Amino acid sequence: MTRAAFIVLFPEFTPTDTATVEAHLAAAESIVADTWDTDERDLAVALTAANAIATSPVGRMAGLADPKTGISTYAVRLRELQEAHACCLLRVG
Repeated sequence: MTRAAFIVLFPEFTPTDTATVEAHLAAAESIVADTWDTDERDLAVALTAANAIATSPVGRMAGLADPKTGISTYAVRLRELQEAHACCLLRVG
């Protein structure tokens, strides 16, 4: 997942500096398993990075996470994707 592809998916992160986005994408790449299909893995990496940025102090100040719960919409979407992925693995496995 490149920064450019990330920004296409989530244009709200355009003002976020390049180093921050790239660091969070690299961290996400290292924790998202390689059991995903490529397109789904890219989305999982992007959602993981988006959630990390949104729940960071900068993201919270920008209103990217719910101020009461601290949960971002990216975390909700990631959980849905993870659940769908787990169901597929159980059916195949």
